[in-house]
Amino acid sequence: MVVGFDLAGEEWGHPPTEHREALAVIREAGIALTIHAGEGDGVASISAAIEAGATRLGHGVRIIEDITQTDRGVHLGSTAGRIREEGIHLEVCISSNVDTGLYLVEQHPVLQLHRAGLNVGLSTDNRMMSATNLEREEQIARRILGGSEDEIRAMRANAARARFTGRN
Repeated sequence: MVVGFDLAGEEWGHPPTEHREALAVIREAGIALTIHAGEGDGVASISAAIEAGATRLGHGVRIIEDITQTDRGVHLGSTAGRIREEGIHLEVCISSNVDTGLYLVEQHPVLQLHRAGLNVGLSTDNRMMSATNLEREEQIARRILGGSEDEIRAMRANAARARFTGRN
């Protein structure tokens, strides 16, 4: 039984609309869908992935570009607000984002996203390419980014709830 599908690959210049028919078949079959967006391309790619039916986003970290911090608190733009409202899960791999040159490790926004109320979980993305594992990703979040044990546990719980079990 197929319970989930992951559309991954180069994001820039390859929107999920290129796979419109296949994604429609997947959705109609009730198969949960992850689309990689928001690492190699920006907020527009995230929005396109959501419109294509993604309930999970591989990466999605560039949604930080749709979030502003002011004296009055955090303001979510329309796409970031939709992600929070719909509980769309962000599978964040700090090492991958650093390896691709998206962020310096100490500037990674994973905790900002979590603290803004988004459904964030740490991920290993492509373990071979990033030479990482979940323990290492958690150590980076803790030791370099200053994440608390409660935040790490909360992100673990988010990831567990976002898994595709065939009951989604």
